[in-house]
Amino acid sequence: MQFEEALAQFRDFLVAHNYPPDVTWITPPDILLATRAKAYVKLPVPEANEQAVRSLFDAASAPLDDAVRELGPVFQAVGASDDRTFAYAWRPADMDQARRNLVGRGLKLSVAEGESRLRVMEVRGALRWRALRYRYRRNDSSQLIDNR
Repeated sequence: MQFEEALAQFRDFLVAHNYPPDVTWITPPDILLATRAKAYVKLPVPEANEQAVRSLFDAASAPLDDAVRELGPVFQAVGASDDRTFAYAWRPADMDQARRNLVGRGLKLSVAEGESRLRVMEVRGALRWRALRYRYRRNDSSQLIDNR
């Protein structure tokens, strides 16, 4: 499967779960957790984010002997604004992590639902982003994009 096919499959999955089909790939520095139900994302995100997802997908899709390398990848949506879904991609580091997260061979698609789904507010100004980072500095945003 090519990345474009996987992305189209993810978009269909998002629509089926009431998420916008436009995907923005995020990393931990791009998101701030404000409350259990609300987060902020600084836009635009670096173009390197999508390239990193493509690289992770290509590495996971390559035919390798190592069983761990054949697991995943996982495309996971953490929340959405009115018109875009914020997601990240990852691959298990070992078989134990794969078991804990129910990751097998091939692409796994996941969305946050119910109380876990974040309402994401987009931030475009550097000054506002700095103010929000200061205001929510004690909140642990890393838990949003961590599957250990």
